[in-house]
Amino acid sequence: MKVNAQDFAFTQYPYSPLQINPTSPSSDNNLKVLVHYRMQYRSPNPNFYTPSFSFLMPFINKETYRRWGGIGIGAISDQTGNFPRLINQGASLSYAHNLYMGKGFNFSLGLQLGLFQYSVGTDKFSTGNQYDGNSGYNPNAPSGENFNAASTNYADLSSGLWLSKEDSSGNQKYYFGISLIHLNKPTRSLIGEQAYLPIKFNGQLGANFFPKPQLSISPDVLFSYQGNAFYANGGVKVSYHLQDTGKIKSSISLIPRYFSTKVIGAGIEYKYANWFVAFNYDIFLNKSQSVNNITAIEVAVGYKKSLFKSKPYKPRSNYTVGDIKRLYKVETTEEVKEELKKGNYTYLTEDENDTTWHKSADYKFELSKQFRFGFNDTKLDNDAKSFADEIFAILKDNKKLRLKVIGYTDNVGTEQVNQVISTERAKAFTSYLQTKGIPDYRLKAEGKGESEALNDNRTSEERAKNRRIVFIIY
Repeated sequence: MKVNAQDFAFTQYPYSPLQINPTSPSSDNNLKVLVHYRMQYRSPNPNFYTPSFSFLMPFINKETYRRWGGIGIGAISDQTGNFPRLINQGASLSYAHNLYMGKGFNFSLGLQLGLFQYSVGTDKFSTGNQYDGNSGYNPNAPSGENFNAASTNYADLSSGLWLSKEDSSGNQKYYFGISLIHLNKPTRSLIGEQAYLPIKFNGQLGANFFPKPQLSISPDVLFSYQGNAFYANGGVKVSYHLQDTGKIKSSISLIPRYFSTKVIGAGIEYKYANWFVAFNYDIFLNKSQSVNNITAIEVAVGYKKSLFKSKPYKPRSNYTVGDIKRLYKVETTEEVKEELKKGNYTYLTEDENDTTWHKSADYKFELSKQFRFGFNDTKLDNDAKSFADEIFAILKDNKKLRLKVIGYTDNVGTEQVNQVISTERAKAFTSYLQTKGIPDYRLKAEGKGESEALNDNRTSEERAKNRRIVFIIY
């Protein structure tokens, strides 16, 4: 007889992205290694067991620092029964190309080719030919069936597209994707009869919101249509970020979902640094079927690392502390004060005559200052502390800002000694700011000695200009 089985389906589908859309490798800037396992229990048998593996690698242009494509490698096995009786397994290779459309918009087009084997396990089947009236069941007797034709191989072609909007840090703000799975309508009949897999249409919508620095909310919905069947899977991922020290970050997320087939999914995820583990439990509300789904459990573990890097740029120089205070304005309108309470900060646009306030982190400002350090001295005098106090006020009122302090010397003395002195002078400023309450992860000290001189050090005036401290606020 002809045997039909379910297509691959997961409640927490983002952990098996290649099963949904071939553009997944270039949909964002994250390298991902995902292992996803689903156990669906039914009464009576057969139960379903579905392990999945996904590897996604986006490609970043080293000159433009923008994502231009990606590849994905996936493997999956869908098995039913205890031994199992029905198996559909295979591997896929995906390629997606990404186009940057400006203003944070990205458009991706992907193609995926899979090779699968569809088979029936026959090691524990018995037939009427193996029974006789005298001895009963004889497993060694001929079955009378041709089990050599109990498997078939097929190729599976899928395609998709993806449109997303990203912020200046490479994080997705919202996205939309569509895909066509089984585009070539592969046949996987075990009896020679033409039995095509119908094309499956998937549509995705999602967004990411950050109402508070430690809280993120990410709603999403998946629509699927295959043959005459339509279903929707909607959910929201609510994440609380336990640490945000600029070093190791961790978070815990709750992921409730609802299937239009009357299934509730309750998921939880814990993430530490680039690693995560997740668990999901399905509750089936529809008990009217002759074969009931009792429950389903999903477990996922994985590694995710962002490959995004901001394009380097030269800091805007020739600024004073007063200019920076004006740019990172604190006491202004009630609207800006509310933004500051939320952890945001504001600055003027590239056009300094434009007084419209914008939120961003795309600018670096360079302040160069000369201080009267004594010979081989690294202690801050009153003038240096006064200047550091003004820097402290800017950092205190704009909690997302960071500071890099770079020390320079003239060419008097050995190069090695000047390197040490320049580093210690830079550290003197960062240490002073730490004592006033600025955390160390927002500060960086560097010494460059007598390198990058502004002149030839031929006169005392020229050497004085080279004995400087540079502050880069970003």
